[in-house]
Amino acid sequence: MQIQELGQTIRRLRKERRMSTAWLGHLAMIAPGRIWAVENGYANVRSLELLRLADALKVKPLYFFEAENMPGDPDEYGTSECLRRK
Repeated sequence: MQIQELGQTIRRLRKERRMSTAWLGHLAMIAPGRIWAVENGYANVRSLELLRLADALKVKPLYFFEAENMPGDPDEYGTSECLRRK
């Protein structure tokens, strides 16, 4: 997964939940500017941040790595059928 794709997924979830970066930052204990940087592909997300974001967004951390949750065509990521949920 590329950094931009992870950021797009985080932004989509945040907007679906009608959260501001400030509120998500408060819930995840991450500075809003850092969330903006991750969402826009300017910064890598650290593992602890990913766990906190998943908790704040009410998803499992694995959600960010499942092909059907990434923007674009899942096949462009090289995922095989056996890795996808049925």
